[in-house]
Amino acid sequence: MQVLLAGATGAIGRPLIRALTANGHTVWALVRNPGAHPLVRELGATPVTADVLDRDGLLRAVEGLRAEAVIHQATALRDAKVQRRIPADDPTGLLRTVGTANLLDAAAVVGAGRFVTQSLILGYGYHDHGGRLVTERDQFGVYDGGVGWPTRWSARVWQARARSSMRPVSTPSRCGTGSSTVPARSVTCSRT
Repeated sequence: MQVLLAGATGAIGRPLIRALTANGHTVWALVRNPGAHPLVRELGATPVTADVLDRDGLLRAVEGLRAEAVIHQATALRDAKVQRRIPADDPTGLLRTVGTANLLDAAAVVGAGRFVTQSLILGYGYHDHGGRLVTERDQFGVYDGGVGWPTRWSARVWQARARSSMRPVSTPSRCGTGSSTVPARSVTCSRT
C-alpha cells in the first residue's frame, strides 16, 4: 500500500514509518523542513516538503503522487502547556482543524480511499468518565462547553466530510464489527 503520512518526524510518525516500511508499504512522508529529508530517508520513507496548514502548497506538493491512505499524525505538542481552555490559535488545534481539512483535500488529490488520524480523547469530553471504558461506540463530539470543545466540533465536521468522500471499508473485530467509512479517529485499529 502507498501511504501519505503527515507528522512523519514526530514521536508517532518515526516508528510508524519503520512499521509501515517493514511490512512492505511505501511511505510518502510530509515534512515542513527540508532539513528533515535525511532522517526521513534513513527511516525508509520518501520526503515530501509541505506544510499541512498551507493548503495550496500542500496540494502542489502532492500533485502527481498516488496513495491509498493518508495518515494524519501531525501535532505541535513539543512545547504544549496544560490549559483549562484551548485557545483558538493553539498550534495542535489548528493542525486538527485546518490541517485535517487540508489533508482531506490532499487525500482526494492522491486518490486515497482511507484517512486515518490519531485518537483524540477530547472528542469524548475532557473530564472524568469514572470507571466506564470509553470506546468508539460512544457518541463523539458532544457539546459540553468544556476544554477542547472547538477541536471536538471541528473533528465532527471533518469526520462527516471523510465519511461522505471515502469508500466503505471493513472494520476488524478488535475494533468492532461491520463496516464503516473510516471514522478517522484511531490509529490503533487498522482498516483492511
